[in-house]
Amino acid sequence: MGEWVDDRATRVRAIRFAQTVPGIRDVLDSVLVRGEDDIHLRHHQSPANPRS
Repeated sequence: MGEWVDDRATRVRAIRFAQTVPGIRDVLDSVLVRGEDDIHLRHHQSPANPRS
């Protein structure tokens, strides 16, 4: 799935640092922000939809 950071600023710092590594785009696309990028996950994993 991905790795979580606490806020968008931390994600930006991680991206800027990681962009120095060739072929890093797939890793960067998997860095998620807790509370923002997980909203759709929480909706689909509700007790009414445990397998979605």
